[in-house]
Amino acid sequence: MPKFHFSLHTGFAGCTHEETYEIDNEELEGLTEDEREKVIEEHFTEWAWNMLDGGWEEVEDA
Repeated sequence: MPKFHFSLHTGFAGCTHEETYEIDNEELEGLTEDEREKVIEEHFTEWAWNMLDGGWEEVEDA
């Protein structure tokens, strides 16, 4: 299974998440380089959104 190094950085010291991520061979076999990059990017995007936690709330003027 191919392995990829995925990482997220916020720009603040110590706020980095890194992981070795595996993608099944079957998902990448027979693809062109562009198609392969697209599949890897889709996996990275899903992984990145799963690592983030955030939200918002409306505040009243003081």
